[in-house]
Amino acid sequence: MNMGEHSETFYIGRFPDMTGGERGLIIRHGAIGVWKDNAVSRGNDKSERFYEVLPNSKFASQLLELANKQLQSSKG
Repeated sequence: MNMGEHSETFYIGRFPDMTGGERGLIIRHGAIGVWKDNAVSRGNDKSERFYEVLPNSKFASQLLELANKQLQSSKG
């Protein structure tokens, strides 16, 4: 997914919760940045990589919605 001038990889899935419902899960795979002069400098293509589980947020909800729309259009 393009995020401005940078590209990010997201893994999106679903898992059952304890009440029998389903929950969305989003994992971001990105480059490790560097803290310099009170700001984070984005890592480049040669930087080490990390995985981050995205918290339940507006951004995560938008990604899940987009993934659901893409899934529905590919089925149809």
